[in-house]
Amino acid sequence: MELAGECQEIEIQLQGEHTIDFIVLKETIEKGQRVEKFAVDIWREDQWKEVYQATTIGYQRSSRFRQSGYGCGFWRAAGPFISQRLAFIIQKNRSK
Repeated sequence: MELAGECQEIEIQLQGEHTIDFIVLKETIEKGQRVEKFAVDIWREDQWKEVYQATTIGYQRSSRFRQSGYGCGFWRAAGPFISQRLAFIIQKNRSK
């Protein structure tokens, strides 16, 4: 999937509610490292709630949702989370 511009979003609809305690994100490195800032939101209580924010993805970025706080260029909320929907939002990218 090609994304361009300053803010792009991918929404994922799961079949029923699931416990979300770990994410793995990857970029196609052959095209260069393009994501500069992104967030992951979950749908809870009829609204989107940001649960993770970081600066780059690179080849692969993995994160386990266990505790809240800042560190190594990212922020995450305490988890795990139970949700049926989540969204990946590219807040800033490097254009071609």
